[in-house]
Amino acid sequence: MVLSQRLFGVRCDENKVDPKFIYFYMTSEMFQWELQSRATGTTVKGLRQPELLKCQIQLPNIDNQRRISYILSNIESKINVLKELNKNLY
Repeated sequence: MVLSQRLFGVRCDENKVDPKFIYFYMTSEMFQWELQSRATGTTVKGLRQPELLKCQIQLPNIDNQRRISYILSNIESKINVLKELNKNLY
């Protein structure tokens, strides 16, 4: 869905797609590169909705999506804890 001129929202059918998996997939370097390669504009880069809809996501089955997002969520949590610890060192 389009939330504003340059802001899109993604809604998932949670019986078919794990939203956390989609989050991690869409924030991956591979997917971000695809978005950047589809963006247009000289001063301000933008992505039109039709271009976003052309992007393909490689989906494993829902059980594997949940396993992957569980592991990545745990790693992300540990990274955030370590970042907080590093802040306290300075």
